[in-house]
Amino acid sequence: MANGLPSFIKEDKTKLLFSGKDKEMVAYIPEKYFDRKIAEQIGEYIEILGIFTYTVQDLKTGKNIGTKLFRFPTIFTTKPGVIEKVKGFQPTPDSDIEDYRIFRYQDGDEVVSSTEVIQFIGNVEKFINLWYVLGYINNSIPYDEILDYIIDNISLNGNSYELNAQMIGFTISELCRSKKDPKVPFRLSGSTNLYDYKSLSIKNISKFTSPYTAIISEDFDEALIYAIMNETPKDTPLEKVLMGPDNE
Repeated sequence: MANGLPSFIKEDKTKLLFSGKDKEMVAYIPEKYFDRKIAEQIGEYIEILGIFTYTVQDLKTGKNIGTKLFRFPTIFTTKPGVIEKVKGFQPTPDSDIEDYRIFRYQDGDEVVSSTEVIQFIGNVEKFINLWYVLGYINNSIPYDEILDYIIDNISLNGNSYELNAQMIGFTISELCRSKKDPKVPFRLSGSTNLYDYKSLSIKNISKFTSPYTAIISEDFDEALIYAIMNETPKDTPLEKVLMGPDNE
């Protein structure tokens, strides 16, 4: 469409409505979003971070357009016609099996109740907590596009990190790990599949570096165990801070 919206979405003033006779938009929302207040139900409406997978299917034939990624990385309000809970679901082959809520939209349902979203730094905080603290990056996002979501999120909320994008890229390169071996950053895994990564909490990354960086975790007991179990210790600047200069 000329306005950049897909053919199954129509504008009604500030609303974006699903449009399709005998069709349905199906959105897959991780239950973790609700557990972490990334999504909250308010009566018939849901306030949610707009990063999730979805498809559009024909109600008569059951055929769908394949799994797509909804990209509106800030908090907005939506009003699905039907909400279902499912356990142990996997929307894409690269997704983890977990619990989801399925939002169903039919003709006229509000996918976005208002495009005039509130610019609020708290929305950025929720996003950062989800990706960095919880370590929950939706790996339906190609690895090389993750940075764009971080920049879009703070931009949609009227702010800027005022950092070189490369600096943010450094953090992504540590958060995203090899699915086969979390000790290995995805960038060094050798995989050419841009969805073949698993994100970890920034609190858990240090345990793979050295015994000395492992002990900076907020859970000291766990950190100490990881420090003892580290089989490939490396020298780090923190070691010199804690131990002092080498005695020669």
